[in-house]
Amino acid sequence: MKYCAEDMNKKFLENKIILLGLGITQREIAKQLNMAESYVSLLMSGKRKNKDFDNLMSQYKTSSKGVF
Repeated sequence: MKYCAEDMNKKFLENKIILLGLGITQREIAKQLNMAESYVSLLMSGKRKNKDFDNLMSQYKTSSKGVF
């Protein structure tokens, strides 16, 4: 599967905005999910997939609806 740089940047920015709006850092997510920070960065950009990360981001997306 090929990755489009534009799609990865869009996904990364979308995830980053959600986290910033909630005051959560990638480091905190890495600790919470017991993952390396670099792996969380790959997950945020869409280069890797992980069910636990996806579930957590879905929860954050739901809770950030009223933030923006």
